[in-house]
Amino acid sequence: MAANTVLLDFSIEPSRIADEASRKDMLKVIKENLEKYFGNLKIIYDMLVDDGYLCILSDNSATIFTIRFFNEGLITINIEYWKKEDESQRISFEVCKNIFSQVSHSISIRLVSNYKKNKKITHILCSARSSL
Repeated sequence: MAANTVLLDFSIEPSRIADEASRKDMLKVIKENLEKYFGNLKIIYDMLVDDGYLCILSDNSATIFTIRFFNEGLITINIEYWKKEDESQRISFEVCKNIFSQVSHSISIRLVSNYKKNKKITHILCSARSSL
């Protein structure tokens, strides 16, 4: 048995998540892309924190998604779930790369369409870890 964690990490222009409307827009984009792989996600908690915004979502299989918007323009998505020894991973490295690619593309498209500027993603990190 193991706890599995997947971290997706994006950097964008800090002004693009500075206000509530922009954060909600980015959260909607991220949620829509995650739902392609994890089904019906529900927001179970969200709040403003000193260094940005925190949102926690869950799906029907007890997978927890922590989404953080840092004031400096960093967005992190942490996916955590418990896996029994006889179960397969809920998210493979290939799926992780696909989610990252789709979210990155959707964020870039949303930024272009909302602000009429092409603010490229400035940083990419995709990692996965399993602890025994």
